[in-house]
Amino acid sequence: MPDIAPKFPPPAKARVTSKADPGKLLAHGLKVSPAVQAQAPQLADTMSPDRALRLIVASCLDHILPNAAVVAAGAGAPEHLHQARVGLRRLRTALKVFGHWSGDVQPEWEAQARALFARLGATRDSDVMVATLLPQLQAAGAPAGLVLEMADTGSINDDSAAALREAAIGTLWAQLTCFAHGEPVDPAAGSHLTLSTLALPVVERLQRRLLDDASNFALLDDVQRHSTRKRIKRLRYTLEFIGSLFRRKALRRCLDRLQPVQTALGDYNDLVVAEAACRAWADRDTRAWFAVGWCAARRAEALSHATAALAAYKPEDGLARRPSQAD
Repeated sequence: MPDIAPKFPPPAKARVTSKADPGKLLAHGLKVSPAVQAQAPQLADTMSPDRALRLIVASCLDHILPNAAVVAAGAGAPEHLHQARVGLRRLRTALKVFGHWSGDVQPEWEAQARALFARLGATRDSDVMVATLLPQLQAAGAPAGLVLEMADTGSINDDSAAALREAAIGTLWAQLTCFAHGEPVDPAAGSHLTLSTLALPVVERLQRRLLDDASNFALLDDVQRHSTRKRIKRLRYTLEFIGSLFRRKALRRCLDRLQPVQTALGDYNDLVVAEAACRAWADRDTRAWFAVGWCAARRAEALSHATAALAAYKPEDGLARRPSQAD
């Protein structure tokens, strides 16, 4: 990979906690800081595309790094891992959707973020099963011993912590930090169009693709349905990244219309993952066939809900008509 260090000033050493944090945690009876949530970047319509992308990437790092540090230390709760993965997905969206806005973006960054996201996925899937599926299975009459044994698989495990401690990942964070806080090689380079004018076609393209999926969602296979779910998230994150360029009410309507679709497809995907895990478990414990049957029945119901939610989705027209810096 090309060395990008000469292009940017070296970043200050990142701190994910302050010296006062241990005392604050003790005062509240906490072992670690609560998981950090995503915050949208504040963009200006007159800003260059390059500068806008750097601010977007910076906001992704502000989301990822504190959560990843806790997970890497082996001290986090499932929510820390979840937020780290959400931040990675947001980062990947930024690089995929807006990566062409800067000539300093390296293609390896998205690939490395994708690989790390996948490595953290097994633990996250297990955590979801423990938190949501197993209590429902127990209520439905699953063998108590089975539920207890399956529950033992859920937690932040050593593999997730080890993945985040690898030297290559540290290098990735350093390169992204240099990019986020650096200046373009040619500050004058950029488009003569406003940022909102550049961003709107991206949103419209993502919306069209989602509507295409909605028209035949019931006919897709599970891999294709999962791709639809990822497109919904990509659209949501894109809207959040550029949201400061548009009126708050119009943006809120866009996000509110996406929310039930994302929830329905998320519920369906959780059942697909859970059913596959239960089938694997049934290979060594026949009691797990109860769980397989339960998941299969709920999956059919969830598919119906997801199909209906997609069919009801209508893009917001007002966002394109009224770009503004404030309401």
